[in-house]
Amino acid sequence: MSLDLPTGLEPSDPQAVLPGHPIGDYVTLFRRHLVAEWRRKKKPYGLDEAWAKAHTLSEEATEKIFLDAGFQAWISYYLATNIAGYHYKGKSADLNKIESLDQLPIESRRAIATALAGLVPHATVQEAIQRLNPSKRARNRTESSSTASAVQNTSEGTAYFDNARTMSVTTRSPEPRDVPDDSRNSSDTVATPIARASALNAGLGEQRLEKAPVKGIAAVLPQYMCGAIRKSGMKASVTMTFPHEQNGGIHCFMSLSILPNKLEFVAMKLLGVHLETEGKMRYVIFPNGAKMLPRPEVSLQGAMDETIRELLGSMIASAVAGSPLRKEEIANAVLATTCVTMTISNSAHDDGILNLNLGLEGGIAVKEALFM
Repeated sequence: MSLDLPTGLEPSDPQAVLPGHPIGDYVTLFRRHLVAEWRRKKKPYGLDEAWAKAHTLSEEATEKIFLDAGFQAWISYYLATNIAGYHYKGKSADLNKIESLDQLPIESRRAIATALAGLVPHATVQEAIQRLNPSKRARNRTESSSTASAVQNTSEGTAYFDNARTMSVTTRSPEPRDVPDDSRNSSDTVATPIARASALNAGLGEQRLEKAPVKGIAAVLPQYMCGAIRKSGMKASVTMTFPHEQNGGIHCFMSLSILPNKLEFVAMKLLGVHLETEGKMRYVIFPNGAKMLPRPEVSLQGAMDETIRELLGSMIASAVAGSPLRKEEIANAVLATTCVTMTISNSAHDDGILNLNLGLEGGIAVKEALFM
């Protein structure tokens, strides 16, 4: 079988192909971001958040497979799938190719990721990888100072929605949701014991807690939001993750699955975004009457402090305020925080996913109240 492999990879190279699966076109697509000169002057917008979120995905998720292959493979995937603001010849074909990647067998996707991890990148890309890799930043910070902290640069790539709120389009086929579906995982809450003292250490192993007890969400969230979260029996679709590396803009990541019939109110109240349903489709409506159909998803960002407190309660609001990213935003006079993100699909029957970037201490306080 003839394979279209990028320069430097031979069909016999075990890092290039898995026998029987033509993956060359995929390697070529992602390879571009590794072999071309790095011309960005600032960190890609949202990189730290995306990196932390990738750790919460299932092992079968394409992005998680690339992450497991190493930061070089993952950043090529991240750059290739975050091109909503860029226009170039062949973009549509690239997007279709990326969407089709999810349909490949796991072994093929791993082979693609391994091939990318083994490539020798452009010198400028290699330097950028060393600088941007969250794990390396954490190690360097620990070696230089046990008290230093890194903050996420949020200045590049921000497009404002309604003068304050940001919107980014996810163009790939959706992976399994951050909040696990009860039909996929019927076990009770899973968590590794976490002590407050040890949790404050930078070397904390990743902690992931799923399916919060209903009585827990009642202790943390206001009444409306308690009713807006999907539940199965006495468990609610809420996930909290404390990443392995306590660095950058992510110390605690919280996800809530919002029922379809609650999404329009939550989006308007929290983000000032108007959603409408027509038949089986869900649209984002702009102030001038124009509308956008997610393809297949859209992520909405930008919530004001007072609306966070009103809709999500004082405990969540305080935890968001304690996020390193939020502190950096405040220092730069950013009113609408990107620590609150809602991801919706174009299907009126799908839940929305509300993601929250929390500070470590505030996140631990929420965890202790939620999973009591």
